[in-house]
Amino acid sequence: MRCKTYQNKNNNKQLKVTKNNQIQTTKTQHKPFIQIPKEGKAMQKALEIGKRSATGFILSLILISLSSFIALAVFNRPESVPLIAIASATVFAGALQTAAQSTFVGFERMELNSLTNVCQAIVKSIAVPLLVL
Repeated sequence: MRCKTYQNKNNNKQLKVTKNNQIQTTKTQHKPFIQIPKEGKAMQKALEIGKRSATGFILSLILISLSSFIALAVFNRPESVPLIAIASATVFAGALQTAAQSTFVGFERMELNSLTNVCQAIVKSIAVPLLVL
């Protein structure tokens, strides 16, 4: 009598029943259809981070240049122009922080990721009351 093999698709395990009715389990590994070398993955991640930073920078410039229009036409409050410009600059700061955190997670430096979160909380807790005054 030959071994019977059963494939479980949910948890990638393979069961074999031997001649002595013993069950052996082995874990199967599926290889992706397209394999990108590690250098390619790092380059792809770097390009993605660069795109995010560039997008944040461009959006920040657009918002800063339109801050007077937004203050006058949308809110009808000309005294809020500098506040809108400062808030627009936070878009770029957020993009840089996201890029830094993605880099830290990619290099498995979670302590640096946590440090950036703490620094962001400190800066926001100081900046928000100052902007309100």
